Parts: sequence; structure tokens; C-alpha cells
Amino acid sequence: MQNGILKIGKYVIEPTTNVDTLPSDEYNVINTKNGIVYISKNPLELLSVRFWVTIYFDKLHIKRVELSNADEKYKINYKTMNNKIIEQLRKENNNFLLNNLGTANKESLSGLEYEYSWGKVMSYFDFKSAEAGIVICYA
Repeated sequence: MQNGILKIGKYVIEPTTNVDTLPSDEYNVINTKNGIVYISKNPLELLSVRFWVTIYFDKLHIKRVELSNADEKYKINYKTMNNKIIEQLRKENNNFLLNNLGTANKESLSGLEYEYSWGKVMSYFDFKSAEAGIVICYA
């Protein structure tokens, strides 16, 4: 991950990945006015952890990858939403990054941030929206 290359499931994502790389049969593909969004139909594995994956492209090139932990215990809806689950998920996301990337360049209340020449890797969480995940942003 430190070099911007991710082996997600059977796909290799890197800073130079273009929009034609991913097969649309394993992703829901949404065309927007700003580009194309690929959303995994099933969780994909990255470094032995299963994630729901959303990949954003401008018209041609990759811009961002969002990872949401696919573990059933983090499946959140209006009935199960609570701060304890979000806090556990935040800790698990941070531990995933610490174990795979080492000490972060920055740490804040919202998460960890790693800066590289090709882009950034960040964890985030928000109690209000009950969201927590990992984002890889390509420069």
C-alpha cells in the first residue's frame, strides 16, 4: 500500500490505473458528470481483510478508493447504529493501517493520515453519520 499499489481481490489498483481496467460485471458502474464510480457488488479482500470497495475515476484516471469493512459485526443500519460499534470500527481501521503502513504522518480525532509522493491514505470516522472507513487518494 505504501507505493500506491493495492491488490484488491483479483485486481491490482495503482496510481496509473485507468477507467478501462476493471470489469463491469463485478462492479456496479455509475456515470456521473465528474467521472465514473465503480462499486463492488461483493466484498473484496485486501491484505486478508474483506472490504466493500468504491473506486472513483475522473473521465480516465483513478482518483480515489474508499474501503468499508465488510465484517458482519459492522453492518450498521438505523436499528444497530451506536457509538460503540463506530468506535470499534474506527479502532480496527486504524489498526489495519498501523499494521500495514506503520506510524502515521498525522493523527487527529477523525483518523490517521499517511502522505506519499503518489497521494494519501487516510482513515476516517463520523459519529453523526455512523460512517467509518479508509480512503486512498491519488494525486
